[in-house]
Amino acid sequence: MHELVQDHWEDIEAEAQAIFKTIKSPNDLLSLQYRDVPVGDLIYDTAMRHKPWLASLRAIDERVLKEIVTVIEAIRAVDVICERYDVRAAVYSRVHTTYLGGLARAFAKRGIDIVIGSFRLIRHRQEAGLCLEHFMVMRPAFVNRLLETSGDELREAASAFYKNYFRPDTTETTDLASDQTWIRQSFCRRYQMDESKPVVFVMLHAFNDFPHTLGPGLFLDYCKWFEATLAFTRQMPDVNWVFKEHPDSTFYPNDLDLPKIFAAEARSNVIFLDATHRIPREALAKLAHAIVTCSGTSGLEFACRGLPTLLAAKSYFTGWGFCQEPKDVETYFAALSKISEARGPTQKAQELAKVILYLTTADTLPPRYGLLPPLRHGGRISPDLSAILQHMIKHFPSSHFIRCLSGIQAFASDLEQDHYLDPEVFPMMKAPRISKRGN
Repeated sequence: MHELVQDHWEDIEAEAQAIFKTIKSPNDLLSLQYRDVPVGDLIYDTAMRHKPWLASLRAIDERVLKEIVTVIEAIRAVDVICERYDVRAAVYSRVHTTYLGGLARAFAKRGIDIVIGSFRLIRHRQEAGLCLEHFMVMRPAFVNRLLETSGDELREAASAFYKNYFRPDTTETTDLASDQTWIRQSFCRRYQMDESKPVVFVMLHAFNDFPHTLGPGLFLDYCKWFEATLAFTRQMPDVNWVFKEHPDSTFYPNDLDLPKIFAAEARSNVIFLDATHRIPREALAKLAHAIVTCSGTSGLEFACRGLPTLLAAKSYFTGWGFCQEPKDVETYFAALSKISEARGPTQKAQELAKVILYLTTADTLPPRYGLLPPLRHGGRISPDLSAILQHMIKHFPSSHFIRCLSGIQAFASDLEQDHYLDPEVFPMMKAPRISKRGN
């Protein structure tokens, strides 16, 4: 895209400098728009990932300036493209970086169709605004219609998937998995915590994994949420707090020294478990009284299991009623202060959570990325491109690949519907076609 705007590069840099000087804080940045296109969240998240990666954007510096230049370049490039061509649609797998998000939002601003997806394709609804929906968000109209037309089959498949999902992983070596009856006592004794207190898990995020990709949260970012939550727990010595590091944190290095932070806490009712501590889901479900997270998948997983789950940001599974979703910071802390009294979702809500877990997760296990054959996260982001290409060549064309091509063709023939690329994963999708458009 650079060559499209290279004749205007001096103007772009000057404009970026002028905008940069007006931004005084990270909060200012989040509200930034360029030509009526919201871009502050894109710049914030991408700037955190300039080496060395950060846990939070604490200063407005050269990182931010570089991303302002990038987003201006992207939006101006769209101007040139639309002058030269009759653009009908733009297709993306992700739209959360400054460059890709800037391009997509600029196209959307012009009323051009945006298609987003990886294992699932969705057409962005223009009425939803310019902050494009995450492709994993399940639109209520789709889920409700599917429950009406294939409800029994869907619930049965979701229940079977859930049981397998919570089955202990034999690769996870922990004696907690073998001590199901007295698991809470066993855990508290191991970490010298008071057995009479409820155990609440605070599931941390990969701090720089694009904290605004699903929209604004109650806190500035994942790190600010963590710091505020940790500080608040000092008022609650009657609860055992377990802060669990994200299992993929190795892929998201940052400048936060978590072991040092928790060593300074020196409280018997607070512990930190790093990413090497692997607790099977079933064991954790029997151990924990409640789950607290910002917008992590654990909120969905353990709602399926009947645990109270408290969130601090919008996620792809929010809005269904099986999680606590405070509307502001005050309400969040009020809910946190009563977490030991919290009740889990009803049985009906748990069943709905299982359906959402199934629809958002079944086609990602083993991990797939669009037309790619199964490839784990570490392999996908490996700097060894030749290894990734060899992996692709070895597995193409696979039956999964052929089915995905069919899914793309089906989507192209009717953009009013969302499509899973590999419908074999969801047998009920072979029922009469269901429109997924709706609020």
